[in-house]
Amino acid sequence: MNIENLTEDQKKKLKTRILKWREDPFLFCKEVLGIDTHWDKQIEVMRSVAKHKKVTVRSGHDIGKSFVAADIVLWFLQCFPDSVVITTAPTWRQVEKVLWGEIRSHFLRSKIPLSGNMLETELKIGPKWYAMGFSSDAQDAFQGFHAKHVLIVADEASGIPDDTLDQIDTLLANEFTRLLYIGNPVRSTGR
Repeated sequence: MNIENLTEDQKKKLKTRILKWREDPFLFCKEVLGIDTHWDKQIEVMRSVAKHKKVTVRSGHDIGKSFVAADIVLWFLQCFPDSVVITTAPTWRQVEKVLWGEIRSHFLRSKIPLSGNMLETELKIGPKWYAMGFSSDAQDAFQGFHAKHVLIVADEASGIPDDTLDQIDTLLANEFTRLLYIGNPVRSTGR
């Protein structure tokens, strides 16, 4: 959120709200993104990511997993300064059109203007403060991301090879990391 044109009193109030939003992503969605149409399981997912290091969501098609993942990406990036968000999916189409399509849509329709420069699969606030997406076929792409706050979102996680998921797990060593796996449980083996 752009704070450049705010008074000192407004900045102080915003900092207080950000502390509340960090605890409750659903509140962030309502107050900042202007989205209050989440159903109870989506709210549960958001609040679980706020509280737990690793969250897995397995469910059927077309219930809003990518929708809520987009909200979580924007919540994390806007509420935790100098954070890094990495999103992935098995195919580039899923990254660009599905998850990042939702992220771009929510960013552009936000009730309160959000910080950052939105590109196709990247939202950049600063040199060490950004979100980006890439397909999971490039295992080495998951190395070298270090920040105090890191979020990883794996969309259609059941289609991501286990060795790539192992690489993603290496990012959990950061101080405050959250990992969200979402997808349809279509495989009977693997992670």
